[in-house]
Amino acid sequence: MRVRILIAILLGACGGRGSSQPAPPSNTVKAMPPDAAVPVSSPAAPAVATLQRFKDEMCKCAERTCADRVVEDLAQWISAESQAPNTAPSTEAEMATIGELNEQLAACLQRAMLARGH
Repeated sequence: MRVRILIAILLGACGGRGSSQPAPPSNTVKAMPPDAAVPVSSPAAPAVATLQRFKDEMCKCAERTCADRVVEDLAQWISAESQAPNTAPSTEAEMATIGELNEQLAACLQRAMLARGH
């Protein structure tokens, strides 16, 4: 299950959302809702923190080459994470947090991919 969640994160971030019209690019990213926070004691907390870091890195990208690098790093992390002990989210709040991070990462990826320049 964890591998499927991580793959969904990567696919979602790479534009596998199935929407025929992309959302307009935005320079703003919504803040995480406080009720969706993952407790530090959760087995999923390290993975969520890493995903947060990838989202932050992606949102700093202003061009495609930067976004490509972050996607490559994310894919490597997903590959390594798939070999780790089970850290899959187990609560609705954890799933909501991961879903929100995925949405934000995808929006930032789209913005960087649509930016002019390389």
